[in-house]
Amino acid sequence: MVRTFWVSVLVVGGLQYALMVKGMPWLNSWMEVKSQQFPFLRSFYPRFKTRLLVLWGVIIGLILAQALAFNPVATLCKSLSSFLLCVVVGDVVSLVGLVGLGYALQNAEEVFYLAHKWISVLSIVVGLLMAINNLGYSIAGLLTALGIGGAALILAAQKTLADLLSAVSFVLTRPFHEGDWIVVGTKAAGRVESVGLRLTRVRTKEGTIVYIPNHLIASECVENKGNTVDQA
Repeated sequence: MVRTFWVSVLVVGGLQYALMVKGMPWLNSWMEVKSQQFPFLRSFYPRFKTRLLVLWGVIIGLILAQALAFNPVATLCKSLSSFLLCVVVGDVVSLVGLVGLGYALQNAEEVFYLAHKWISVLSIVVGLLMAINNLGYSIAGLLTALGIGGAALILAAQKTLADLLSAVSFVLTRPFHEGDWIVVGTKAAGRVESVGLRLTRVRTKEGTIVYIPNHLIASECVENKGNTVDQA
């Protein structure tokens, strides 16, 4: 027991040195460079750094709890670490994707936040399932229920999902911007005020507001007259 404890202390010390002395300065400098290219990362990085440090602390607690044979504490730390690991991995995937694709995108900020939102939801769900499994509960029945419920939800929300996918398409391809005057087939014509995840808000020349589902816009021929044409 004593030998295992001191070996664990040496491992923890090595991990602390690797992260705090070597890892964090490198990560801070890397993020500083990327924040100059993508300024919106300055507000994202503090949250990411906090999650990373909390995960690190939980992992250290897990190592020490296992060394001291504190099984309940070790089980709790294992569950928390699995959940936090999934969340941090989701953040890392978002960052790596931005670095890889950001230079080719004109609207990197919108793409990043939209992608990060969906990746975060997925990572939280996976993390919760892993945490529940590490606590000793079977997730087979839960996965079956989620599968049946998810299928029913998808069938019931086909149009909503189509709107969401269309919003992603708008962000990536940018057929129009806020302020542009667009003509959507025979359905509506007006100036774009906002593009949401489900609806696009358009103000007509009469001054009325029209909310058009995104999937309808994606299925129509859209004429973009730009934002310099006075259509009022």
